[in-house]
Amino acid sequence: ALDFGLWPAHWPLVAQGLLALLLGDFFRYWFHRAEHAWLPLWRIHATHHSAERIYFLNGPRLHPLEIALSGVLQQVPLVLLGASEAALALSLALTVAIGRFQHGNLALTLGPLNYVFSAPAPHRWHPAREPRTAACNFGGDVLVWVNAGGGGRRDVAYVVGASAARLDAQLVEFGQDGDAVG
Repeated sequence: ALDFGLWPAHWPLVAQGLLALLLGDFFRYWFHRAEHAWLPLWRIHATHHSAERIYFLNGPRLHPLEIALSGVLQQVPLVLLGASEAALALSLALTVAIGRFQHGNLALTLGPLNYVFSAPAPHRWHPAREPRTAACNFGGDVLVWVNAGGGGRRDVAYVVGASAARLDAQLVEFGQDGDAVG
């Protein structure tokens, strides 16, 4: 790790891992929004949205170029801040666990924590194929940046086993068109 004195190396490892998760997700959030707004990036990100159903293996269903770009944008700023290898490894382990959890087809809500973590219920809308429907909940692991910048959606009932087409149709049925968030 680089040491510019910016990273709180004196914090407990768990706190450093959570900070790395939060800060890394900031860069991932903005990259993810760009993927939905800029056609060249959308073309590589569309692989992730191509699944018919949401299930735990959809999380890693990514184009190799997206994996590389997202990883660099998420990890390099943390390395430059001086995050230790252990904090980066813990952050990565949490990212993998949250990714499997949020793509799990679970009838589960975390109540108020749905405003903090990208859990199954708030993530449910994002994988839709209709761009206006999918233009929400861009947070990878946490929804802090989503809530700070707008663009969160938790307004329609959670549907277990929902397909992308069914989510799009359900929004039309409820009269909500999923206005794009920029």
